[in-house]
Amino acid sequence: MLKGEELQQLQTAAREDMHKIINDRRTLVDEKLRQAVGYVLSTERKVGSFFTYADDDNCYHFDAPTQTLRKLLSTTRIHPNFGALLYQRYGLPYTKAFTRDVVAGLEAAARSKPGAKIKRFSSFDQDNGVLYLSRYNGTCYKLDGKTISIVPNGSDGVLFADDDGGVPCDADLAVTDPVVVRNALVADLEYTTKTAGGLTKESQQLLFECWLYMVGFDVRTKPILILVGDKGSGKTFSIERLQQVVIGRARPVAIARKSTDTDLFVTLLHHPLALFDNVDSYIDWLPDAIASYATGGESSKRTLFTNSDQSTIKPKAYMAVTTRNPVSFYRDDVADRLVILRLKRRSEFGDDDRLLSGVEADRHRVFGAWLQTANRILSAYHAERETTFTSKYRLAGFTRFVAVAGKVLGYTENQITDALKQLQEERNEFTVENEPFLEILLQYLKEFPTRDNRALTPNAWFEILNGYAAIHGLTWSFKTPATLAMHIHNKLDGLKRRVTVEIYEENGKPSYAFSI
Repeated sequence: MLKGEELQQLQTAAREDMHKIINDRRTLVDEKLRQAVGYVLSTERKVGSFFTYADDDNCYHFDAPTQTLRKLLSTTRIHPNFGALLYQRYGLPYTKAFTRDVVAGLEAAARSKPGAKIKRFSSFDQDNGVLYLSRYNGTCYKLDGKTISIVPNGSDGVLFADDDGGVPCDADLAVTDPVVVRNALVADLEYTTKTAGGLTKESQQLLFECWLYMVGFDVRTKPILILVGDKGSGKTFSIERLQQVVIGRARPVAIARKSTDTDLFVTLLHHPLALFDNVDSYIDWLPDAIASYATGGESSKRTLFTNSDQSTIKPKAYMAVTTRNPVSFYRDDVADRLVILRLKRRSEFGDDDRLLSGVEADRHRVFGAWLQTANRILSAYHAERETTFTSKYRLAGFTRFVAVAGKVLGYTENQITDALKQLQEERNEFTVENEPFLEILLQYLKEFPTRDNRALTPNAWFEILNGYAAIHGLTWSFKTPATLAMHIHNKLDGLKRRVTVEIYEENGKPSYAFSI
């Protein structure tokens, strides 16, 4: 790798050579362009490389002397950071048409290579049990389950884009006690003592503590943390301070009703720990996007200035959502992908900006303890890699992580088992929270407790409850018996928490008996 005086000599020679290419009056413009692109490519082989990013279809340049990754283009313009490098190293002015044409040639060369795997914040090599975390300064932490070392960005083929707003931190690796992290980020939240689904305060703390370590592990299935509570319950602040510790910057973002799933995926691409704040109203496209993303989904969009070319977006972020009204998350396949925390309104309030400043001041200690604990979790997780694991709960990857991390964090096996069981019951309860069909069914069963406790088909229940809702002025949202049948099937686990359900089948078709 060229450094210091050698790099300066290369840049001096490159500027002189590029000046000669551009100002050679005997050479046609097209030939000058071909020579300029070839010269940059041959020079950069000594100090860097060009390639595309497989997960967002953008082209990048990696500068080895500074361990810096730069995007070539910002939409259709030269990215300012890459433009600055071209001017410094080759004397190519950022605004000139010739420079834009040179960059177009470099982009074509980059696209001729297989897409590289560029990372943001973390990279997890599950086969070898190694975890890399960017330090946002051209280096990264390398965790192997035993030691934590600092290596250059690009080591072992792991490249960090460092374009997500992260701030460098010299973590104090002498701080090793997970209690430091627990006290700073977990223990002081006002968890609901016991939720409607049976999730206790202690279980919520265990689940949140495991989740905040999982954000460092780039695994395929990523559970979505949802914090439900009234204004003043500390929902936003609890994630902002986690962002402050691991990324170095608190960055809540909003989900607009008029956005699309592609907009969501683009946002996630550049927010490795994304906080979507105040998602309080129903957004029709969001449930499908959430269900897809949590299990490793991707999104496609039309490439700019083309009619048919598609770019595929594959973000790797963890997502946290705060809400007072989680109506966009009640669908059963969405609820099964959630880690649900219920927070109470705080009894005392402090200045959040000042509190975040305190987190920033103590970041080196808390992040050091986070790294050391993550390293111990990595060791235990890797030791279990050959063990066959099955789970009766959705998102088995999260269940497995909690089973391993929980023990490292000092929780007992019974505490871990109870927390996972309670979480699933809370998910089931979540699906029937503010559920109009359940409210109509309960009201009907209270009024007629013995009339229809026999098993009836969804068609029969449709006729009975549709008529009952019309008589009592209640909202009935099902247009056909088939939609009601699908709704009962999808919400069955939640319904069983509120009413007694007996299921009978005849010729493969179910009938239901409900009672209270």
